[in-house]
Amino acid sequence: MIAIDPGDDLAALRQWCATVRTPAVLAVPGVSSATEWEVVVSFRNREGGGKIAGPPYPGYIVRYELEDIAVAHTDAFLDAVGRGFGLEIEVNGAPVVFDQFMRVTAVQIRDHVNPEAATTPVGGMLVVSHSPEREYIDLYNDWMDEEHVDELMSCPGYLRTRRFKAVDGIPNFFAMYEIDSPDALNSPRMLSFSTRRDDQKPPLHQKIAKHMVESICDVYQLLA
Repeated sequence: MIAIDPGDDLAALRQWCATVRTPAVLAVPGVSSATEWEVVVSFRNREGGGKIAGPPYPGYIVRYELEDIAVAHTDAFLDAVGRGFGLEIEVNGAPVVFDQFMRVTAVQIRDHVNPEAATTPVGGMLVVSHSPEREYIDLYNDWMDEEHVDELMSCPGYLRTRRFKAVDGIPNFFAMYEIDSPDALNSPRMLSFSTRRDDQKPPLHQKIAKHMVESICDVYQLLA
């Protein structure tokens, strides 16, 4: 997954990706798909616990699906996506540099699909990024697998959850919740989870909360 700050040139960036980068990446053996997403809202850690919504971080991401994690380390793939964090393209005859502020190569460690996902198109995605303290990684995984994922997947509009562990880059762990639209975050059941007090959260959640170095949530809409 590559995140890019489009500034005021999202249309030009998307056009370049569609005509130059994406065809080059999809031509690499082992790359199965590419999808584009634009951030809608961002949530960040709040002092004293919990999260607070802020203005969307300027973000546009492209998610590449690979048949094997080894594909990400091939010269062909690295040449196609670029090897640096700066991306220079021509816009209206002038060079423009975009900041590729995040590049993460990750291996999938869990895939949970709701039955309704087969007939409901994906229109949004909630990306939850976590960096737990090293000695509490087992507790973190227990919390995600025994409490957190099942809670969110019980909410209307949540179609699929995929958990990943970073191989290259940060954050250390992240989950992609595919949803029918960004409005899925506003259902009464989802809000009952996201607005509860710390002492109302399940036991594992309460234990791991104090051992999270960083926790970030970004909501994306799928770009056609």
